[in-house]
Amino acid sequence: MMKKTLQSLLALALILALCACGSPAASPVADSTPAPSPVLDNTPVPSPVPDNTPNQQPTPDVTPGATPVPQDYSPTTGRAGYSAYNPVAVMIEESSAARPQVNLSQADVVYELKVEGGFTRMMAIFNDNLPEKVGYVRSMRIYFARLATEWDPVLVHYGGPSGDSSINIYQYIKNKTWRAWVDGMQYDGTSYVWRDTSRKAPSNALANIKLAAAKATSSPKWVHAYSFTDTPYSGPTAHTVSFNMDMKKYQYRYDAATNSYKRFLDGKAFMDGATGTQLSPANVIIQYTKHTLVGNAANHKLIDVIGQGKCQVFSGGVAIQGTWKKGSEQEQTRFYDANGQEIKLQRGSTFIHFVDLNANVSWS
Repeated sequence: MMKKTLQSLLALALILALCACGSPAASPVADSTPAPSPVLDNTPVPSPVPDNTPNQQPTPDVTPGATPVPQDYSPTTGRAGYSAYNPVAVMIEESSAARPQVNLSQADVVYELKVEGGFTRMMAIFNDNLPEKVGYVRSMRIYFARLATEWDPVLVHYGGPSGDSSINIYQYIKNKTWRAWVDGMQYDGTSYVWRDTSRKAPSNALANIKLAAAKATSSPKWVHAYSFTDTPYSGPTAHTVSFNMDMKKYQYRYDAATNSYKRFLDGKAFMDGATGTQLSPANVIIQYTKHTLVGNAANHKLIDVIGQGKCQVFSGGVAIQGTWKKGSEQEQTRFYDANGQEIKLQRGSTFIHFVDLNANVSWS
């Protein structure tokens, strides 16, 4: 009997133990150990690496009122270190009396077109560098002003023709909106424009381009940007480029060490009087266009800078046959290859020559 009682007690104890195991779990005890704070990654986020692949250059909006396009490379030369777009267009005399010009080698783009009397004149666009002394400043023509408009620049010149509307530069300029306008006729003797008394007038006017740029009353409404590439084009060799503009013989000789074209005029190296260096643009562009005599005496020229026509681009030691197009004064001039693709320039300055439709340009 006692044996059965003992067995019953043992069975009851086992049942109670099993019930305890199946009871609800106790509430968890809060862990008073503070949770670790998230670790902040203070490693600087790398800035985006500029994509220099062709076609990655931003295309500017040339619509009036457009916001300038920011980029890490200069839109005018393709060089690194670009920080602002505030171009200055300044008229430069080309004649022998004005040589050697002052700081012309610092310009991003230089246009050269014919004027009266068998002479040419240049309009230099400064943006990457803004020298405090540039010369020698001379008068403007309407077709230069039409080219300047596409840059939305500060305008610097010294006078210009009046007379009928086909040549009257003042009538033209006053009907346009410029971010700033510095005419030596009004500013001569100031810190903006002054005379180098060691030289003979009129080929002795200098201008402070840095000060002129600061005179701008507004930011540019658009950015004038070329397309650039680090890969030279393939094409016919163009190590020597030769042509005439009226009575002057021009030649550009390619220098592979600097990937640029050294400029010669009438067989002489074309030098910069301030830097002592030879002018050597990375790109030389020839634009063929119509030249017309206009004015009361029919001795002034009107050069078609709006429209389209044939061009040659010499860049990276090769010749690229193509076309140029400019639909309006504000629209940027574009250069296209034979396949209709926009030509990408080598990084550096660009010289653009407007020649007659029948001009003879040779290269080898």
